[in-house]
Amino acid sequence: MFRHKNTSTTKYSNTKTQDKSDLENSNKKEQATIKDEEIKEEPKKVKEEETSEDNIKELLEKNLKWSQIIYEQNRRLNHKLIWATVAGWLRLLLIVAPLILAFFYFLRLLNRLGNRIIVY
Repeated sequence: MFRHKNTSTTKYSNTKTQDKSDLENSNKKEQATIKDEEIKEEPKKVKEEETSEDNIKELLEKNLKWSQIIYEQNRRLNHKLIWATVAGWLRLLLIVAPLILAFFYFLRLLNRLGNRIIVY
């Protein structure tokens, strides 16, 4: 169903052109991986300004504020989910309970009708 880009659809294809294209593709891949490795190996320079105590305190305060906001949102969401599940169970009860009661009354009604038919 799916064919690789370098495979040909004909039965007899020119293998020399395939070999050349395979070599070119592999060389390109090797060069790309070498560039990626060079980028990863470069040491990250950390500025002294970023690690100052004032900056760290500011970041910690921001983190604390965001954590409090997220906590409040999660608490509200949890409350809403609890009420949604309670409402779902109540809806189910409102639908199923009358059906069960109707079933039992229907059986009694059939029983009475059956007795009347036998008597006549």
